[in-house]
Amino acid sequence: MAWLFRFLLLLFVLWLLQLLIRSLISRLVVLLARSAGSPLTGQRQREATTISGKTVKDPQCGTHVATDLAVAARVGDKTFHFCSEKCRAEFLQAQGSG
Repeated sequence: MAWLFRFLLLLFVLWLLQLLIRSLISRLVVLLARSAGSPLTGQRQREATTISGKTVKDPQCGTHVATDLAVAARVGDKTFHFCSEKCRAEFLQAQGSG
């Protein structure tokens, strides 16, 4: 009977461990996406873009982003909106070399 208790305890500990590992991996993916300047920032941004009312297309990567969440840059007399600092920097660099 003691072996059954130990076996069930082991299964419970393994279940908790896999939950912890999933949570850590999920958080790591979100942090890496944010640090890379990826437009993939999760459900909150997608919800916010629909709530804000006005969305624009990022001229660098094509992602649609809410104007109040976007990173803006002015080139000449035109304002461009970007999903991330990375897209903004790449666009401005291309404008400078073009």
